[in-house]
Amino acid sequence: MQKESLFSKKVQTLLKGLGSDVWFTKVQQVAKKGDPDLLLCVCGEFIAWELKVDKNKASSLQLYKLDGIKIAGGTARIVTPESLQIHMEELVYRDWE
Repeated sequence: MQKESLFSKKVQTLLKGLGSDVWFTKVQQVAKKGDPDLLLCVCGEFIAWELKVDKNKASSLQLYKLDGIKIAGGTARIVTPESLQIHMEELVYRDWE
């Protein structure tokens, strides 16, 4: 299994542990490119996460789509193993009002 797939499984396991305030789905990119890896809804807020490992960078198409989510009022993040804790804390401790 590739590193990004292992990281994705770890992230999904952590998200499942957050309970019913968190809904998420992994985006299956069979025919469409550039969509974020995970789409989340946390306490009514739309969030998109693009997962990256090692020195992998988001493509220009991925950055374009993440920017579109931000412009539309959602939250979009590039999540790495090094930044995962920060982004998980953002989900848990954020002031949703």
